[in-house]
Amino acid sequence: MTPQRKRAPDTDAHLKHAVSALRTQADERWVEVADRVLDKALRVTRRSMPVRAEGTGGKVNVSEQVLIAGIRYALDQVAGALPTAIQVNTNERHHYTGVVVCVTADYGSPILPTADDIRNRTQQVLQELLGPITPSVTVNTMQVHINDVRRT
Repeated sequence: MTPQRKRAPDTDAHLKHAVSALRTQADERWVEVADRVLDKALRVTRRSMPVRAEGTGGKVNVSEQVLIAGIRYALDQVAGALPTAIQVNTNERHHYTGVVVCVTADYGSPILPTADDIRNRTQQVLQELLGPITPSVTVNTMQVHINDVRRT
C-alpha cells in the first residue's frame, strides 16, 4: 500500500483557479497563424496535366485533378472498398489511355464484383467529363489494385 500525499488545504482551490484562468485565456496568435496558413493553402495551385477530350462543342481539355476528384467522389459510394489513390494515364499528346485505382477493401467483401462496380462507376464519370472515351474502360485499360484490407 502506497502512502497518499496530503495536499495543503488550499492547493485544490489554487489548482481550480489556475485551470479556470488557462481556459479563459485565448492566445490570439494561434488565430493569426491559422488564418495565415489557411489563406496560403487556399492560394496554392495544384499542378495538373490536361486530359484532351472531344466534348459536344468540340475539343476540350479537362484537368487531371478534376477527373480524379470526380472518380473519387463516385467511388466513395462503392460498398466494400475505399479509394486510396487514383491515377489517370495519358499518352504524349495528353489523350486518355487508362486509369489505375488503388483501394482498401473490406475484409470478406467479394473482390471481383467490387472491382466491376469500380470500373462501371469510373466509366460513367469519364464519359460525363470526357465524352465518348477511347479506349473504353475494360480490365485492360483500368487497373484496380487492392493495396490493403480493413476489418469493418
